[in-house]
Amino acid sequence: MNKPFVLLASVLLVSCTKMPETAQGTFSLSVTADKAALSKALYIEDGALKAKWAEGETVEVYKGGLASLGTLTAQSTGKSSTLSGTVSGSFAVGNTLRLEFLNADNYTSQNGILNEGAGSLDKTCDYATAEVKILSIDGNTITTETASFTNRQAIMKFTLKRGGDPFFTSRMSITVTGSRSITISVVPPSPTDELYVAIPCYYDSEFSFSFDALDAPGFTHYGKDIGSQTLENGKYYNVTLNL
Repeated sequence: MNKPFVLLASVLLVSCTKMPETAQGTFSLSVTADKAALSKALYIEDGALKAKWAEGETVEVYKGGLASLGTLTAQSTGKSSTLSGTVSGSFAVGNTLRLEFLNADNYTSQNGILNEGAGSLDKTCDYATAEVKILSIDGNTITTETASFTNRQAIMKFTLKRGGDPFFTSRMSITVTGSRSITISVVPPSPTDELYVAIPCYYDSEFSFSFDALDAPGFTHYGKDIGSQTLENGKYYNVTLNL
């Protein structure tokens, strides 16, 4: 006598289990985004590196693949901004969207300047990501969680010294070694004793460094090796380098 009841209960359980509904097409998407750590529009305040969105900056949207599903644009300047645009594809409530704020992501050639001019770090070596879940899909509008972007590199300021005096360099080569190695060529517009350098550390946190600095006249090289150092994404390090 119990078997028909058990069968009926199973049928009811299956029929009442609602699977996420998938919507396909082009949708409006606006995401509130914070830049709590480093990113574009870098500036120094009270000895610390700060960041804010700049109006017009763009972010690419991905969902589990390499193909961008759309572009969002920052609507205002500030530490928090609304990123708005459209995305096209197949979406469901609960899906995770990956947001990438990506400049060249080419760290091998830098000019040692933080935020002035076309070749500065905030315009050439800035890579930040965030993940958000879709909360609702209403018609052609997608709503998500607030996005908190995390930078994928550290920023190091090197103050160069030799024999206790400022050392001005016209070019410095930095080999950074973790599980992967990268050699960064830093060529400032004019000889300087201060260089800002972006170090990609999204694969590792422990690094060793090898420096080769060319003096201002361009005749003599000075080297320096530094053992294991710990770096974190989105952090700022102020280092005095004695050559």
